Amino acid sequence: MKKILFLITISYSLLFSAELTWEKSYKDASKKAMEDNKTIMLMLSSINCHACDYMKNGPLKDEKIASFISKNHVAVEVEIYKDDYPRKFDSPGTPTFFFINPNTDEKIGKEIIGGSNEKTFLKELKAI
Repeated sequence: MKKILFLITISYSLLFSAELTWEKSYKDASKKAMEDNKTIMLMLSSINCHACDYMKNGPLKDEKIASFISKNHVAVEVEIYKDDYPRKFDSPGTPTFFFINPNTDEKIGKEIIGGSNEKTFLKELKAI
């Protein structure tokens, strides 16, 4: 009986939890986005960026936001001073979120700059 309850609990948590999957590199995200017919959500971050940490540990873990991003985008985070990504997607501040067509490597809509709460971030995501 305990095993059955354990399996039901695990199954339920897997069905109703939405965790954002991050690709390891811009190149991997581009390839996956083309395969899945999605756009790339490129998050520019930097070391010791408190707003980046806030977004990763707050709004980006929100079930509605993670689900929306997973359904529509392929997510990748790059460290601006370390990782390889197209430098035409640059910003004076972090975090900055760019939405990119993987077939043309062109920006879609307006980038989202800085940290924001869940409600505001989801509204901005839906406006892209």
